[in-house]
Amino acid sequence: MSKVSMDSHGNSFEEIIREVGKSIQCERIYIFEKNTDNTYDCTLEWCENPKDARKESMQHLKYECVRYYYKYFAEKKNLVIKNMDDLREENPKLYLILSPQQLHSVMAVQLKYGDEDLGFMGIDNPPVDKIEDYEPVLELVAYLISNLIKSRQTIELLNKMGYQDRLTGCGTRYSLFHDVDQLEMGTELCIIYADVMGLKKLNDTKGHDAGDVLLRKMSEGLQKYFDKTSVYRLGGDEFLVLKKNITREKMEELLEKSRKDLESQGVHFAAGLVVCENYREDIQRYIREANGLMYQEKKEKYRLSGRR
Repeated sequence: MSKVSMDSHGNSFEEIIREVGKSIQCERIYIFEKNTDNTYDCTLEWCENPKDARKESMQHLKYECVRYYYKYFAEKKNLVIKNMDDLREENPKLYLILSPQQLHSVMAVQLKYGDEDLGFMGIDNPPVDKIEDYEPVLELVAYLISNLIKSRQTIELLNKMGYQDRLTGCGTRYSLFHDVDQLEMGTELCIIYADVMGLKKLNDTKGHDAGDVLLRKMSEGLQKYFDKTSVYRLGGDEFLVLKKNITREKMEELLEKSRKDLESQGVHFAAGLVVCENYREDIQRYIREANGLMYQEKKEKYRLSGRR
């Protein structure tokens, strides 16, 4: 699924390029967005003839595939080609890329937010005699789209900060209850409530950086055996694992493996495991039960070690 169709601005993007495409009577408009790995995805496309759509084949393009566009952006601000024959002499490499696409004219405008490159918008076969009139209009459209993209990215970042623990990468409490809301009634669940032991003493004696290392090791150990999407950090030294459609025996096996693995790294924790055979919107009761079992184990561990 494309970036554009996944966010709340999807309709805005689609409406803009559809109206622009119809107004300037071009054959195709497309948006390429830059990814964090410096590849480019075609995230939105409008075609006069839907059969000409090529979006699905234009994903994860390397910079080498679009660098000639950026050469124009750097030197001439926009890419404007009124005659493909002229391009053959001016930029033969770009000509080889575009000529198989049955184009007679092309425009492309960079999408930017300040100095940040967000990608570009391209227009295939606009009317040649009106290109100069359309260029400032497309620059305005590119400005609007750039702001929509940046707004979406900001919202995604805020959501990520709310749903993903910044230290460990685990889900947060908000993420847990969001995922619980998606559960179907009758789902079989296993829940582990775990508490890292010795965190306060480590923070007091060696500093919070050492404590952060301990918490990251704990999260990595749980994620290794229970997978990333099933592990949540509830705050401080407390973690919760929520697994669907798994037997108690398998859950106990994974818990024991994770415990041995983490203890070999100097990470010790207490845990409580409960099973919900038929989920009926009372998740808090099971979490409290798992929490209570965890405290019993923690108390026993401290008794055996002579600590209070």
